Amino acid sequence: MPPGISELTNLAIVETDTEPLYHLKLEQNLSINQLDEPYIQLLYAIMTDDDGNIYWQDNQVTKLHQYSPEGEHIRSFGGEGRGPGEFEYLESSSISGDAVIMLDLFSQLVHVFNRHTGDLMQSGTLERENEMAVFAPIHQVLAETDTTFIGIPQYSTRIEQDSISLHRYTISGRWMDDRLIRYPAGDALESSSGGVSRRSPTSFTAKSEIALLPGGGFVHSYAAEPIFYIYDMNGDLRQSIYLETEPVKLTGEHIDRLIEKSHPMIDLASAVRDADSVPDFWPFWNDFLTDDNGHLWIEININPPDEREWWVVSQDGDLLAKTQFSDKGTLWLVGKDDLYFNYYEEGIYELKRYRLRME
Repeated sequence: MPPGISELTNLAIVETDTEPLYHLKLEQNLSINQLDEPYIQLLYAIMTDDDGNIYWQDNQVTKLHQYSPEGEHIRSFGGEGRGPGEFEYLESSSISGDAVIMLDLFSQLVHVFNRHTGDLMQSGTLERENEMAVFAPIHQVLAETDTTFIGIPQYSTRIEQDSISLHRYTISGRWMDDRLIRYPAGDALESSSGGVSRRSPTSFTAKSEIALLPGGGFVHSYAAEPIFYIYDMNGDLRQSIYLETEPVKLTGEHIDRLIEKSHPMIDLASAVRDADSVPDFWPFWNDFLTDDNGHLWIEININPPDEREWWVVSQDGDLLAKTQFSDKGTLWLVGKDDLYFNYYEEGIYELKRYRLRME
């Protein structure tokens, strides 16, 4: 165990080499295919509301499509433009209560719609702490209630350097209080040439992410460490979860395989060649989600770059399940009893929902 871990608040240690308590059983019960839907061009994000309605964020047409639990299209929110309820670039959406909160990245304008009627309830530009404050654009909104949300900055400012501050806003865009927490920014390959700095996140540089918990509060983890920090709504550390696991060594062979598979526009080869340094190890995790029961779903790099495994962990430190999904779908959302996957094959998007049982 790394130094200082044992001193963390309410520490729960997950013994990951033990047999999980449950096995997961999945049964598909819904499919929404782009070919069958005239409204859809791109799948960017998936979310649900308290009634089980499904929301498909489509950045190609800058709209959020609402579907019933049975997969019938109900309405679409937003659209391209600069008028009321329209977006230049739809970046993030979040649902809480009756409110659909949607963020325009370019203008930093938040539009709030009524999810039952589709009516635009209000709009507001995100407020800075003060006019002189150095401001990093907000790129993700996480709705806590139908009147407040957490805004996650796109990057760290030159003042904060390698950290990011988390703030709460009202749905009118008003900045509410001092930062909730300050946490490490994600890693990237960094280089500098001719006075120009370049920063390239990759699958082998550690992410740093936030996820909301049901009933209030949120989780933060920095993938360079196998630790998850659980905070209450005020930003006070309530609990810490430590995974007893070891990182995987990053090899030149791994990097060569990733370069071979990468898109030419990304130019991963140049980013690696010019980088000031390259990590020695893979991040512990690639992604993590929270479900409606408050459990953590953590996608662990067990044999990267190709093999990952999802670990389901309770806040008490119980290892509930381990699983690998055999098909090509990507797990994007976990509800109380359902999993939602994104499939993208031959240029076609498909959303599939599976009923989940732990046995």
